[in-house]
Amino acid sequence: MHTKLYAYAFMACYNIVPVSEYTDYLNECFLNEPHDALLLELQWTKDIYAGIAILERQGIDSDEFGCMLIKQLRKKYHSAINERRGGWFRRRKTETTLRDFCELLYAIWCKLPSDLLFKNPYAKMVWISDCFEYSIPASVRDVCNEILDYFE
Repeated sequence: MHTKLYAYAFMACYNIVPVSEYTDYLNECFLNEPHDALLLELQWTKDIYAGIAILERQGIDSDEFGCMLIKQLRKKYHSAINERRGGWFRRRKTETTLRDFCELLYAIWCKLPSDLLFKNPYAKMVWISDCFEYSIPASVRDVCNEILDYFE
């Protein structure tokens, strides 16, 4: 339960999921366990970043967190690359959205719990945005696919 709350809060900070998914799940957990002190503290905490810090101190299951994060990132990635059909303008737009996706991966990596930073698939997130500058988009897509297929 704590890992799922953490994952929703973490993803909401990057607009990967709406904040309402975090608050709805928090409310559901609190209704099921109204005497849980941690859930009560999270209910009173209006700042989502403070909630993340509270949950991080509890410890998280890295595999459960990774599965939830990658599942949502996969949706964002596919929406970014599905715009590649069409003429020159569409291809340029796709490269921009792929670049944005790579920058999102790097931003996520910067905020990951320290015990996850250099584990797969997260370790590849640190250099993916730089890779876009020096590589062709097809090879960047290959690396993105490696990251996104890790938990399958």
